[in-house]
Amino acid sequence: MIDRTERDTQDTEHHADSDGAGHQVDPGNTDRFGFGHETGAVSVMFAVLGFAIFAALALVVDGGRQLGALTDAQNLADNAARFGAQEVDVNLWRETGIPFIDPGRAETEIVAYLQPNIASGRIDPPVITVVEDTVTVEVTVNRRQFFFETRPATATETATALDGVTEATP
Repeated sequence: MIDRTERDTQDTEHHADSDGAGHQVDPGNTDRFGFGHETGAVSVMFAVLGFAIFAALALVVDGGRQLGALTDAQNLADNAARFGAQEVDVNLWRETGIPFIDPGRAETEIVAYLQPNIASGRIDPPVITVVEDTVTVEVTVNRRQFFFETRPATATETATALDGVTEATP
C-alpha cells in the first residue's frame, strides 16, 4: 500500500518530467522557466518585427511627403502658367487677331509669382517656355525627407491664351 506522501511525490515527479501533453521532457534541457533552447528566438522575432514596422513607417512618412511635394509642384506650375498666359501682347493681338503672349512680360509675372518660393529655397528657378499663345512652366520642389534621400518633385504645366472665351472648360 502506498501512503499519501509517497503518492504526492510520484505525481510531482510525473508532472515535472512531462510537458502537460504526456510527452517526456529532459529536465537538463530546459531553463528555470521551461523554455529550453528557444529563449533567444523571441528576441530575434521582436527585433525583426520592430525593424519591419520602422521601415513601413518610414516609407509611409516619406512617401506622403513626396506626394505632397509633387502636388505642390503641380499647383505652383499650373498657377504660374496661368499667370504667364494672361500677358498677351495687346498690339499684336489687335493686328493679327491671335492672342500671342509677350515672352518678357510672361516670364516677369511668372518669376514674380514664384519669387517667395524661390527665395526660400523651396523650389528651384522655374523653366519657362513661351511659344506664340502657349506658356509652359516646369517647377521643381525640394522637400527634405525624414528617413530616405531627398528627391526633387518636378511638374510641368501648360496654359494657353484664348480669344473670346465664353465658358470654362474642365
